[in-house]
Amino acid sequence: MPRRTARPPFSQSRAPLSRVELLALVEGEEAVADLRAYLTARTGEGRPAWTGARFEALAGGGDRAQTAFAVHADDIAALTLLSVSVLGEAVLALLEGEVGDQVAQLLAQVPREVSITDPDAAERMGPDQPLWQAWELLNAQRGLGWVSAAKLLARKRPALVPVYDRVVRCAFGYPQQPWAWLVEHFADAGADLAGRLAAAREQAGVDEGVRVLRVLDVIVWMRHHRQHNVRACPGLATVEAGLPASAS
Repeated sequence: MPRRTARPPFSQSRAPLSRVELLALVEGEEAVADLRAYLTARTGEGRPAWTGARFEALAGGGDRAQTAFAVHADDIAALTLLSVSVLGEAVLALLEGEVGDQVAQLLAQVPREVSITDPDAAERMGPDQPLWQAWELLNAQRGLGWVSAAKLLARKRPALVPVYDRVVRCAFGYPQQPWAWLVEHFADAGADLAGRLAAAREQAGVDEGVRVLRVLDVIVWMRHHRQHNVRACPGLATVEAGLPASAS
């Protein structure tokens, strides 16, 4: 049974990254180098250097036609590639229980090809819409939580839902509504965030099947994960500026 329902967790005092800061983050040699390191590098045995490089594409992807409208075992396996542990109770609830059936009903209302760059993206990701309801349902399930819920939905709708965890949340600056915040940035035709991310992907030699949302996540996560401090982290902007860790 779900523990509770909740809105996505967002509260911090500092301001989110500005558009200028976000665009500066995704451009330049460091972003391209990080994309290469995470998404294309291989071990001596030929395996991905970062297991998360296979998150979207494992077993053909979570949004493939045969499996896009329900949670399957390969989706849960994909979560482990991003260092997510799912309790057995939650696995059974998702694969054989009522929670899985309810999530499937909600996913059926979200076309698998929909993208964060679509004109109706803001509406689809708004409060009380099926996608939001699915997030609340997953977040309330014992053994999951908001990070697992976000990553599972990113697996099911990778062109629409961002991979979102504590490192990325901190790097972005704790936007109050991260989905809406990202939709707004992608909707700015002048900024052309999607185009800039696609250009970085091409420069890094990353397959175009990797969605621009995943490209953004990798750039942001790689830039901040080594410096991220779980307790009172100053965030990406202050770290980049060379401010002391105690800065607010």
